[in-house]
Amino acid sequence: QFKFFNINFNCFNFILCIETYFNIKQCTYYGIKFILLIVMATINTLSVLFILVPILGALLLVLNLLLAVHNPDNQKIQSFECGFSAFSQTRSRFSVAFYLVGILFLLFDLEIILIFPYAVSAYNNEAYGLWMVVIFILILTLGFVFEFGKGALKISTVESDSNSASSSKNDYII
Repeated sequence: QFKFFNINFNCFNFILCIETYFNIKQCTYYGIKFILLIVMATINTLSVLFILVPILGALLLVLNLLLAVHNPDNQKIQSFECGFSAFSQTRSRFSVAFYLVGILFLLFDLEIILIFPYAVSAYNNEAYGLWMVVIFILILTLGFVFEFGKGALKISTVESDSNSASSSKNDYII
């Protein structure tokens, strides 16, 4: 079987060499015009992508602004949430810790993106690739344990912050 594969592989290489030779002969026969045609076809394709598509998008946006019906009234401008009118002022303070939770979510979301290529090629990777992924996960886990140990994930309500009471009733841990 190996000899058969080797013969097929060599025949395939031979055919590729012949095809490449005739392409080079054809290119030299047509001269520089053939190369310029290929380059111009590529430039035309890229010009459509980078010039005509943004122009078309801008044109459609301008047409929408010019031809759309504009008749705002009080009902259309008011804030809307879940089909109900707001019961109270919705612009209240909230803890900065929520931003930290969001940043940690992004960090661990990026972790998944960075591990995905390993998961796709895990069959071909050797022990070195596995150890790199294990070390990467350990570093992120140590960072998460450090954040949790420092109390960065502890979210307390506004009442407990203003009273500076450390009652466990108002503290939430994510």
